[in-house]
Amino acid sequence: MAEPRHHDPARADSAARLVSSPAERGTRRLVIARAELAAMGILDLGISVTLTRRIALAKGKSGGDPNAPLTPETLREIADLTESGRRIYHVMSAGVFIISWLAGFFYLRDLQLHDLSHTTVWIAWTILCASRRVRCGQRSGRVCLQALGMWAGTR
Repeated sequence: MAEPRHHDPARADSAARLVSSPAERGTRRLVIARAELAAMGILDLGISVTLTRRIALAKGKSGGDPNAPLTPETLREIADLTESGRRIYHVMSAGVFIISWLAGFFYLRDLQLHDLSHTTVWIAWTILCASRRVRCGQRSGRVCLQALGMWAGTR
């Protein structure tokens, strides 16, 4: 039989601090998402804006009408730019992972944890950095759609 658990006020207080209202959780998620977008904007180095402009200019070579059919030359140029963007973002996503992970390393190595193991924190941080890498790697598709006028807006 399991022994009855004794009430530990310090543990109950720390658990109460972790539980928050839906509004607090939503605000926290919004702040984290905004910080992530700001970091991605800095690490982007203006490549998405440049690629968007270059693809839009290539599309414009087929004519001024947005619904004009694309010429084979234009299609080839857009394909080349899209592939270049894919390769750039693939390499850049590795850099985002490394920079994010190292930034976390310098912060998390001195963090004093009481109820959580360092292994759990490192696994969570690595997953977060890996998700940033995936998100960065998928940017080339968004850039292409935005340049061709098929993207309704940015998030």
